[in-house]
Amino acid sequence: MSNSKRKLSLAGSREPFGKVTSLEQIPSALFEILCLARELKTPKGDQIVSLVDDVITVALSDPESWLKLENMAANGYKTVFSRQESEIS
Repeated sequence: MSNSKRKLSLAGSREPFGKVTSLEQIPSALFEILCLARELKTPKGDQIVSLVDDVITVALSDPESWLKLENMAANGYKTVFSRQESEIS
């Protein structure tokens, strides 16, 4: 492989800041979001940093957190992920 090839993330073999296509890629994507948000240096960027940092902290404190979400859904707990515009200011 030549040095001109872009390096791939270790987790899930995807390019840094590339499309997330599997659950294994979520941890590296969260860290990438955190890095990008830190570069913003705005109040919104600070909010994003805080939120993503909290999600990472919870996930690191309980490595089975993603599995627990799946189990909660299997037991009837409805977790809804939806794409909607936010009016948070």
